[in-house]
Amino acid sequence: MQFPHHSSQSNLETKLSRVLCRLEWTKLTFCYFLTGFLYFASLFIVLSNCSREDTPEKDSVVLFAAVSTEGVFEKILKDYCKKDKCLSSYASSATLAKQIHKGAYLKRHSKNKRLSDVDLFISANPLWIDYLIDKGLVVKQSRIALFSNKIVLASNRKASHLLRTSASSKVLLALKSKERVRPIQKSLIRHVLLNGISKSDCIVVADPSYTPLGFYTKKLFAKLDLEFFSRSRASVSTKSNFGENLGLTLGANLESKFRFASNARHALYLLERGECELGIVYKSDARRTSKVDIIYPFPDYLQLPIYYELVMLITNKNQALKKRVKQIYTRLTQKDALEHYRKFHFSAL
Repeated sequence: MQFPHHSSQSNLETKLSRVLCRLEWTKLTFCYFLTGFLYFASLFIVLSNCSREDTPEKDSVVLFAAVSTEGVFEKILKDYCKKDKCLSSYASSATLAKQIHKGAYLKRHSKNKRLSDVDLFISANPLWIDYLIDKGLVVKQSRIALFSNKIVLASNRKASHLLRTSASSKVLLALKSKERVRPIQKSLIRHVLLNGISKSDCIVVADPSYTPLGFYTKKLFAKLDLEFFSRSRASVSTKSNFGENLGLTLGANLESKFRFASNARHALYLLERGECELGIVYKSDARRTSKVDIIYPFPDYLQLPIYYELVMLITNKNQALKKRVKQIYTRLTQKDALEHYRKFHFSAL
């Protein structure tokens, strides 16, 4: 004897289990979909934030300057930017110019236009201003020379007392009485560079392959008829290329003496630490430290004029910020700024 109600109950349970199973699958599918949606939404937000242009540079006046000017422009920006955001970076002029160009080049692909996040650039070598002008990044007619500098032969103060008893001391004294006899003067300078304070010591020089100080040092040595081998000095600087730049040769008694620095401030730091007894540095740097003595200022006919030039760069910042950049640019050329330059031992123009 069959009982239909049992069969109907069984069918009802089967249908109910199927409905519950479908609900469970729907729930799981919805959870997976929601998880995926949230993942891609968060990824989109992160990527959009990465591509946004409201970076600190967009709301600030940004200045790039040669490392030898760090002290003076930190002081000036502190006075000029009390109500504004001002950012600054200091390095070799070559390094900064290439960073400016690289940033503008990357932006060009997205906007088909060369723009920079940097507003003002101050270079110790006019060649790097020319470089940015050629790249179309400089505001026309904004180029101006602010002040000048010189290079000097300096010694670590701890080693200065040794100079009095060295052969070079008599040579330095003779230099003062032979200022008008250039061939003799050049011979005496070569003697000091060749012999130094102690013959076993080294001379600090900035790397000439990319630093302005090294560039001016290279020109000085060329006028002294002193040249360098092109031997690799990987232990000191992998970028040094003095010999190939000058194309001449010099005795091994000098080529082994050089200790290369990555920029002007690094050269001063090595000299202050006593890494070498002698070094060729900027006059402004040597006069600002108590750890270094200037033992001989090279005459003008042996060195190129060193001018620090200022330019405004082309940016896409808002008009209010551009106006503020223009105001700071103008103030950097006025009398109160010139007084700052003199205090930091630059020669105001």
